[in-house]
Amino acid sequence: MNKRLSIKVQKISSPLPLSASAFSNAVIINPEDTTALLKKGSLYAIFDVKANSEFDILLTTKIVNDILHESYFMSETISPIQALEKAVLDVKEKIVNLATHSLGNTDFNIIVAVLWGNVVYIVQYGKAKSYLVRDGAINPINASSEGYFSVSSGVVKDSDAVILGNQGFMDSITPERL
Repeated sequence: MNKRLSIKVQKISSPLPLSASAFSNAVIINPEDTTALLKKGSLYAIFDVKANSEFDILLTTKIVNDILHESYFMSETISPIQALEKAVLDVKEKIVNLATHSLGNTDFNIIVAVLWGNVVYIVQYGKAKSYLVRDGAINPINASSEGYFSVSSGVVKDSDAVILGNQGFMDSITPERL
């Protein structure tokens, strides 16, 4: 790692009910100890779920949080992208399997970022958007895609901002408006 950048997070969301058939949420996941924080960073994730029946929102969010935490921070792989890909795949499988057994068809989208040193790594499953704000210019983050997965990484500067959002949010509120 070349440098440790400071992070400010602004979470924009509306209050969530106890249950819903469609919802989105954002989570910030920190490791339990400082050593892991220095080695692996913190996770920033936005996900949305839509199904035929209602989800317990708190339970679903806890499942996403716990699986991302376990899969990413306990991963033995040295590559942040590989660890993030596995964590996202584990979450997707658990949420879709949970919903399929009790609710029918499920649409699940997630985007997860980690700042490791001065490099941001992003893994996305499904529909979401990410932008980099640098020197006042707002540009979509270029990603390599295969099927429903997209991955990207790049060096960030102290003054940069990374914007993550689910498809619905980013369609209704432009990055320029943020």
